[in-house]
Amino acid sequence: MISDSEINYENIVAAKNHLELHQWDKAIKLLDAVYNNTESPEERLEALFYRGLAKDYIRDWAGALRDYKQALRYADDLRLEGILKNNIGLIFAHLCNWPEAIKYYNESLRISLSQKDAYGSALTLGNLASVYSIRGETEEALSHYNKCLDIFTELEDEKNISLTYNNLGLLYYEKGEFDTSEDYFRKSLEIKERLNDTARIAHTLNNLGMVIGDKGDWESAIDYFQRSLELFEEMKDKYGIAKALGNKGLAFIKSNDLERAQRYFSRSLALSENLGDELGMAQNWGNLALIHVLLEEWKRAENYYYQCLEVFNRNGDMHSVARTLNHLGFIFAQIDDYDKATKYFIKSLEMKRKLGDKVGEAQTMVNLGKVYFNLGEFDRAKDILEKSIKEYSTIGQPKYQDSIKSLLDEIDEAEMITPDSEELEIKLEMEDDISEVSSILLEDGIAQEFSSINDVENHVAKPNNKS
Repeated sequence: MISDSEINYENIVAAKNHLELHQWDKAIKLLDAVYNNTESPEERLEALFYRGLAKDYIRDWAGALRDYKQALRYADDLRLEGILKNNIGLIFAHLCNWPEAIKYYNESLRISLSQKDAYGSALTLGNLASVYSIRGETEEALSHYNKCLDIFTELEDEKNISLTYNNLGLLYYEKGEFDTSEDYFRKSLEIKERLNDTARIAHTLNNLGMVIGDKGDWESAIDYFQRSLELFEEMKDKYGIAKALGNKGLAFIKSNDLERAQRYFSRSLALSENLGDELGMAQNWGNLALIHVLLEEWKRAENYYYQCLEVFNRNGDMHSVARTLNHLGFIFAQIDDYDKATKYFIKSLEMKRKLGDKVGEAQTMVNLGKVYFNLGEFDRAKDILEKSIKEYSTIGQPKYQDSIKSLLDEIDEAEMITPDSEELEIKLEMEDDISEVSSILLEDGIAQEFSSINDVENHVAKPNNKS
């Protein structure tokens, strides 16, 4: 007769195979059975750990956090504790809780260094670099990426070298250095193709699509997104399929084909609903809201964003809450409700400062400056726009500075306009400028929420197992 221990062992092995095939629900079902069928600390540790991995991928971050923290109670050595703290840091990074993410990453790094574990140290250095990159702390991020790249090169660990190249591509993408970004993504793709790492090939094809599209060739970008979609379909990875469908929708928005974009977003939304993926649903509502923004259907866009806010608040995704408040401010600016626009921009700005989102903070300062400009509050407009220029300079992202400086020149001109013509001139200039520079606001939403180019390939370490 087969013992419970043997059944649990077989279920854990089978669950890990499902994880490799991105069959998340099947893996979770088996791991639930293991956890409920054992009192063994070792078996519970493995069940909780791998279930945490699966929940992380399907964006059940609250569930993943519970599993990892519970697994800590069963960790019987420092190495396992370091691994779990690394992965807890990863969940906090997903939730944009940067202080907690950095705290757990540093605890993991301390353990790896004390154990002289070069591999574990490199993994956590890469994750720390990803947080610094997202926060706009470019030099700190580069320093950490280069350290982990040196370690992986010495270890001849091609898989993690490719992941680090991917993340360096992301860093340079955010800096607006698209040629350098593309080079790193291609280096990453070359290694992944050699390793036949299908899942990560799909992600990097998407990243290449984003950077090639932003270089102006959205027709080629669509081809990359299609190849990414086909790989996710080949793996039957429904979460990846939903994401890839959304990315193709994004490409059609950039190509000004809103009808096809809406079709792809709707397909992605239907799949997210079928999966019960609340965050995926909210991201697609945000995508559909963007279409209504571009069609100037403000009320429909507003309603979608309110739906997004409810889900993001419920799931503790404060970064997405801050971005959505920013989008709502933009909508109210379009319909000349500047009191509400100011309220939402200020709320967004306060949250981004609290989160340490320096890039988002700079973007929202620009939007708020435009509102002050339109209200004729030139001193306040100039003050906040000048601060935004300094912020962009500090975080190494100068690509928006020219448009902001042009706006400051317009303010200087507006201050010299005679009182009789002042209101008309400012109103016309402000309306033109919002429509032209709204890409600063809209790119925030697209790049962060809808494109897996901002899905950094964090290195998740795994404990030793029986297989």
